[in-house]
Amino acid sequence: GLSLRAAMEDADLLFDDAGCRTASGRVRVELALDGDALPPMVLAGSPACEGQGGRLALRPEQAGGALWLEAVLDIDREGRWRLQTTSRTDDPTLRAALLAAGFQDAPGGLSRVDAGRP
Repeated sequence: GLSLRAAMEDADLLFDDAGCRTASGRVRVELALDGDALPPMVLAGSPACEGQGGRLALRPEQAGGALWLEAVLDIDREGRWRLQTTSRTDDPTLRAALLAAGFQDAPGGLSRVDAGRP
């Protein structure tokens, strides 16, 4: 029920034995729900080194609308990753759809955490 389109402009996250060495560029992700439930939403951000790990925080390019969504991706030098997605909405239909997609109640809205390793 969700389509994604990502664009990267010189996006780079480089690790060495000590951890994250350099980060640069810009990432844009366009999200769209099937049907006309919401207009497409664009999240954007720049990779950054945070301590020994890398982080990509994606936030809405435009404020407002029925749904607010942000995603923070943390990656360590071994390739383990953790994606935390946070959402806020007053729309009961959207809230129900997010809960059905694995989001849970959290302070300030709904949250979902996914993680993995190579």
